[in-house]
Amino acid sequence: MKQQQDKYDILKTYYGYDTFRDGQEELIDCLLNGQDVCGIMPTGAGKSVCYQVPALLLPHVTLVVSPLISLMKDQVRALNQMGVHAAYLNSSLSWNQYKKALAYAKEGRYKIIYVAPERLLTEDFLDFAASTPISLLAVDEAHCVSQWGQDFRPSYLKIPEFVRTLPIRPVIGAFTATATREVREDIIRMLELSDPHVAVTGFDRKNLYFEVRHDKDKYRSIRDYLLAHPNAPFLKPREIAHTTYLYHLHAEIQKARRSLRDLRASWICNVLPPLDGGYAASTIYSPCCGFENTICMRLRGGVE
Repeated sequence: MKQQQDKYDILKTYYGYDTFRDGQEELIDCLLNGQDVCGIMPTGAGKSVCYQVPALLLPHVTLVVSPLISLMKDQVRALNQMGVHAAYLNSSLSWNQYKKALAYAKEGRYKIIYVAPERLLTEDFLDFAASTPISLLAVDEAHCVSQWGQDFRPSYLKIPEFVRTLPIRPVIGAFTATATREVREDIIRMLELSDPHVAVTGFDRKNLYFEVRHDKDKYRSIRDYLLAHPNAPFLKPREIAHTTYLYHLHAEIQKARRSLRDLRASWICNVLPPLDGGYAASTIYSPCCGFENTICMRLRGGVE
């Protein structure tokens, strides 16, 4: 009963919720009871809560393996803002920063440490792991272990080898939003999960939908849409976190790229009042993805 009270207290204290979302509590309970888990949950379903809550209840440090530097930074920043001591170890750190973070980790300053998979078998990290009790190893984006997946990362195949070097095997949790049956089987087999509890909560996100429009005047259509939805959450004044992403297909971008670069997305500022209730816009081109994102934010009083 004490453990149940603790997990709810942590959920309320650090995350501000009274109840867990679908699938979260069963995964948390299994990890706290020492059982490996495999959680397949859609993006936005709160996978990080499934290993962060146990991390705050278990006695020793939790390692989170993640392939995404930006995600590590965001998660660590959020944890530190909540009052949880956390750090990340990846290639974005200078050598001196890395050594300092690892020294702090050895001193036990961090409750949660995010680490890139490529770092696991380095001499310095192995030395740290050999002398530091580890309660939980969470593998985020676990589909990266599977060659069936589009994001296969060979370094993920080294995770079991790292686990075998530890004096005591920690409980392991694997989490992803992307897993077919073949990928799920690969995750369990290749990460050497021991009799894991598997939770699949589905992929339907009721707050999202897809719509395709064939409009001759795309700019005017976007303007009309923004004007027709003045009270939408993502259009609240000055809330940069709530952003509307308007994706142009690659073929359209090929034709419009030069004008977009020249105009620097000034068109949306021109067709709407510039300050009071105006819209600021910018463009981001991602050559690896082959599309352009036009980010529109409604700001009262201009751009900050």
